[in-house]
Amino acid sequence: VGLLGAGACLALQPWAQPEANQADCAVRVITTEELPHGAIRLFAGRAHKALAQQIADELGVSLSGVTTSRFKNGETGVLVHESVRDCDVFIVQPTCNPCPNDYLMELLITMDAIRRGGAARITAVVPIFGYARQDKKDQSRAPITAKLVADMLHLAGADRVITVDLHASQIQGFVNY
Repeated sequence: VGLLGAGACLALQPWAQPEANQADCAVRVITTEELPHGAIRLFAGRAHKALAQQIADELGVSLSGVTTSRFKNGETGVLVHESVRDCDVFIVQPTCNPCPNDYLMELLITMDAIRRGGAARITAVVPIFGYARQDKKDQSRAPITAKLVADMLHLAGADRVITVDLHASQIQGFVNY
């Protein structure tokens, strides 16, 4: 499946026989609402809105509405402004400097809100995977924080994680989803 502009994509439609091979397929344009996981929704965290906007422009979709706020006690609040029920949701949020803890919590809270909103599938797009350098137990009583972050992403609702910068390829083995 390849993406076209304006939220449409190409799909191969086999002719009437289920045993048809690829040579017997016709090409038709379908909308994102017809995709197996529903319409695409793309959300941007505060860490890199420009990157999320570039991705949205490339896909031909608009960024979905979300507001992130900070309570007086320092906690992060997230409010999703549109329905995500039965949608294929992507959240773009690097977890890097200058404040990886804040960005990570914002991502986790956003995923939880979207999961509770009934999304069909959630993909965390994390170009820089924070805590990736803590990928092994190099001293007694040291945590493996990269594994903890992978587990937290799954617990918050991630079905998939797309990342570019992994400190070590062994982090791929930390993911159980």
